[in-house]
Amino acid sequence: MMELDLLNCLPRPGLRPRRGQTLVEYMLMLAVVVGVALMLGIAFHRKFLGGFFTLIGMVIGGGTPS
Repeated sequence: MMELDLLNCLPRPGLRPRRGQTLVEYMLMLAVVVGVALMLGIAFHRKFLGGFFTLIGMVIGGGTPS
């Protein structure tokens, strides 16, 4: 039984992926990642900006904001 499972994993000469399939799959994954990042950015943009400006204020002011 184990030998049959191993033989099914080997590439067969007649079953190659179509040309360009890998690129399309990578682009779809990239689109999902960018979409999630945009949704998080839209949902939490005020928190991100607040933290960013607090950090900049600490760097410019040289200490904690008062």
